[in-house]
Amino acid sequence: DPEIAALSDDLGQWLNEGEELMGILRSQLQSGRPDLALQTFSRAKHVSHVNDGPHNKGQVDVLNSVAETYIALGDVDEALDVQQSIYNVESRGVDTNSLDIVPALERQATWLHRLRLYHKERNNWRKILRIIEVNLGDDDLSLIPPLTSLGKSYLFVGSYGLDHDPDSPIVSGEIYLKRAMRIAEKNPESNWQLAESTKLALADYYTLSSRPNRAKRYYLETWELLSEDNSRYSNRRDHLQSLVTLQNIYPPKYFNSERVDDGSRAPESFERGRVAAEYSITARGETSNVKIIESEPAIESMENALKREMRFLMRRPRIEDGEMVPTHDL
Repeated sequence: DPEIAALSDDLGQWLNEGEELMGILRSQLQSGRPDLALQTFSRAKHVSHVNDGPHNKGQVDVLNSVAETYIALGDVDEALDVQQSIYNVESRGVDTNSLDIVPALERQATWLHRLRLYHKERNNWRKILRIIEVNLGDDDLSLIPPLTSLGKSYLFVGSYGLDHDPDSPIVSGEIYLKRAMRIAEKNPESNWQLAESTKLALADYYTLSSRPNRAKRYYLETWELLSEDNSRYSNRRDHLQSLVTLQNIYPPKYFNSERVDDGSRAPESFERGRVAAEYSITARGETSNVKIIESEPAIESMENALKREMRFLMRRPRIEDGEMVPTHDL
């Protein structure tokens, strides 16, 4: 039938156009042109509506890309609206009290974490915990990831630097991290990997909240756990004998510029430079003895900016032979 053939050709064209538009959208984001990406998104959304209807799950990838676009543009409110749209799409036809809704809630919580909306993020993790407890019980192993994420939400670590919610005491987070650790230790279906990860999460939390004595206890307990069998030595080497970054630093991309640091290209008049620093990590995981060893071009205020930023670099303390030790010449 000629009409059916024509419709088939149109559908194939729409599908191909949708894939092509997604490729263009990603390219525009990577090249620092979120403004163009938003225009492409509008077309991709239309194609998705034509192909699969106005509220199809195929839109999730497109919507995620546009949320990233709004983040690049610094428009947090729009990014939040898009993420709510994603949740609405993923939760259509799903019982919001069943385990099927958990992935959508997890995705939304992760975004709320990025947007520093701590209270809303915690509400999602608590919803997830209630759903799992009702359906699987109070000591199920699937409680460990949301408990850990809920605990960490009281001490936000990310590209903005180390921060905490001033309306909630930092100590609140350890309640959930300790519960996750107890489940990992007592559940008969647990394993040493879960025990390790929950102990380290709690120890790292204490390090980042400046409670080194408590951190030391759980780091050394983890060392003992990973020393019980040679099959665990690789974890011990990677997680305790090597430095693990807990809080990275994000120096300005452009020196002495009023330009918003959105990851796009530098002003045309700017030149590339390099600053190298030597430093140590103490047995408490803090950065110390920062010295500039190379600077090209040599601009004192730029060097000082890096030295100030270096103070916020935090690493998991390194352990040798069951003792926490400093690390020099980094």
